[in-house]
Amino acid sequence: MYNEGACMVWNGHAFSGQDGIAAFLTDLPNSDHKIKSLDAQAITNSVTQNQRTLLLNSAGNIKFQDRWRCFTETFIITEIGGYWKIASDRFRFID
Repeated sequence: MYNEGACMVWNGHAFSGQDGIAAFLTDLPNSDHKIKSLDAQAITNSVTQNQRTLLLNSAGNIKFQDRWRCFTETFIITEIGGYWKIASDRFRFID
């Protein structure tokens, strides 16, 4: 899902690489999501050295331990070897 050099920032806490991100995500409690908004835009080839890349923005509600909170999450995904991989992931609660 994440490429080898991926980076993630979760509410100001940075994680990098597949192993670091996987370890963090594994430690999160179970959650439910309600996506309210999703937008995708292609990133121009002049910025990505002709590598197919998309910017995805999502917003909605997430529930951890019976508490719903609003969130926004932004991904940059890129095609690597015929597969789409997450290169960058930014998650933030909206309070």
